[in-house]
Amino acid sequence: MQGGVDVTSSWTLSKVDSSCTSTLSSGVVTVSAMSADSAYVDVTASRAGWPTLTARFALSKAKQGATGATGATGATGPAGAAGISTAVVYLYQRAASTPAVPSATLTWTFATNTLSGTLGAWTTAVPAGTNPLYVTVATAAS
Repeated sequence: MQGGVDVTSSWTLSKVDSSCTSTLSSGVVTVSAMSADSAYVDVTASRAGWPTLTARFALSKAKQGATGATGATGATGPAGAAGISTAVVYLYQRAASTPAVPSATLTWTFATNTLSGTLGAWTTAVPAGTNPLYVTVATAAS
């Protein structure tokens, strides 16, 4: 702009590539290839009666380096909060018709992985037999 007038068309643009291939169109430089790890494009703007202006667009390739050595083991962190213990408990029963699930309070002991309480005809192992097999399941948490 000169005095509020667009004088872009009064300037002539040219370019010189070094270790790269580029195009210059409508004032836009597009680099399509590099033949070295670093390159540049010099863009020159000239106009009669004005100083010549040159801008250098430096380019460099970013490459992944080799994997570094494994660092030292860090310090042990603080102990975490106590977690919750859970167990999925299955009970089985063979019966000619659908049985009622146990109505008594049952207790799962995590230390021994055992179930106690009144199970009735329900068992913690699949029983032998030919009647249909019924399964009930619960989650114990402590």
